[in-house]
Amino acid sequence: MVNNNFLADRYIDEVLADHYNVDESLESYNLLLNHIENKTNFKFYFQKAFNQLIDDRDENDLVILDVGGGIGWTSALMAKHPRVKKVILLEPSKNKRLINKYIKKHFKVPAGKLEVINGTFQDFNLNEKVDAVVLCASLHHCYDKFIPLLFDNIEKSLKNPLGRSRVLIANDHVVTPLWTLKRFAGYVKNSLLGRRESLFNSLGNLRAPDPRDSEHWRSRKEIDLIIENASYTHRFFKIKKSDLCVKKPSYLYKLQWMYYYSVLDRIK
Repeated sequence: MVNNNFLADRYIDEVLADHYNVDESLESYNLLLNHIENKTNFKFYFQKAFNQLIDDRDENDLVILDVGGGIGWTSALMAKHPRVKKVILLEPSKNKRLINKYIKKHFKVPAGKLEVINGTFQDFNLNEKVDAVVLCASLHHCYDKFIPLLFDNIEKSLKNPLGRSRVLIANDHVVTPLWTLKRFAGYVKNSLLGRRESLFNSLGNLRAPDPRDSEHWRSRKEIDLIIENASYTHRFFKIKKSDLCVKKPSYLYKLQWMYYYSVLDRIK
């Protein structure tokens, strides 16, 4: 049985945003598509990242683990690729897992190509080995203290940890000093207004994760160190001219953070 005691409050009996609350109706599906295609760049850049992984591998019948894949639209896209045998969607949120049956139907995923399991960063609850592990918009939800365990679980789950494109980090972000400066200004403002009880960070740790959803704001240096400590090298692909969350971001907005995808290799 998976231990969910370490989950942030948001993921326990999670209330889903309207665009993720997909059911049998075409209207709900179109709402999801509008969010990931038109309101944001989520789908475009996930496919770009996944294509990089696929191009790096020459095997067919790939089995892929989608860690923290939410309702599973990323899993569905991967499962439909002709060189993918199966995708295993690992997701701790029960309400998101329940949505996946509608995702498979709307995306027309062939029968048997998408499996859903209850798992966490700390406990994959996985009964088979996989060829690659994908973390799409999920790494920044893993607490620092669980990062070593996450990568230990990744290594144990892989059929062969050695080689190119063993792990894909997609649709993730790093922040710049300007973002931290903005967080400092917000801290000072809330302190002066007597809102200290609503603050979860401190002057000594302005980038502390949000305990409500375990959101982290890591720097590029911190991501590099995470990968190095896990004994991988990585190819870091900056998303320079666009943004994932905002279709047409302002220049000042883009200076605060940068989205990226990264392909992790282990040569020896």
